[in-house]
Amino acid sequence: MDSWLNLTDYTPTELTLFITGCFLWVIAYAIIIKNIIRHKVVEMPFLAGCGNFGWEFVWSFVFQTNMGLVCVYAYRAWFFLDIYIFYNLLKYGSKQVSSPEMKKYFKPMCIFLTLAWGIATYCMQRSGYEHVIGAISAYTVNVFISGCYITLILRVKSLVGFSLSVAWLKMIGTGLNTIFMFIHYPNDPYLHFMGVLVFIFDIIYIYLFVQKRKELA
Repeated sequence: MDSWLNLTDYTPTELTLFITGCFLWVIAYAIIIKNIIRHKVVEMPFLAGCGNFGWEFVWSFVFQTNMGLVCVYAYRAWFFLDIYIFYNLLKYGSKQVSSPEMKKYFKPMCIFLTLAWGIATYCMQRSGYEHVIGAISAYTVNVFISGCYITLILRVKSLVGFSLSVAWLKMIGTGLNTIFMFIHYPNDPYLHFMGVLVFIFDIIYIYLFVQKRKELA
């Protein structure tokens, strides 16, 4: 692929929605990294972080979206930013669990889950269950991301290292991508359901975040 944008298979509106959504996620990653550096806390739930990192590797280097080089590099930007996030997830992520046994095996567990999700993502595409942009596996892991954010916010005793901006960015970013999915894949009810489910989870998370901030204040 040598064109920056695939205007043959996608309309300018579709590409604008998708690329804007991707860019908002890049900003969210940057804020997460800033908070890691400042507070030594990784706000991304470890299950979500493992699945996310595995998916990003596969769709950055094993398979390639046909949407154009802008989207190819957006996927890779996620991956390279996520290297730092995943490294610190291994370093600080055990703060998210309370079980001594889970803390003991936290790092190998995260590595195993990342490899498992990466292999599952690869197999999904090779089996023909996937779209050319990786949407099915992406939204499946996104449901886990948004769901795990809810369970994490209910467990934490402090919001230090957590950002409401990240919550809004990931909700709006994924929301724009979901609108794209409805337009470009009108006959994929699974993808539509996953997109709506993620949006509902993200709204719940923002509500819980605001409520917890009021309680802690």
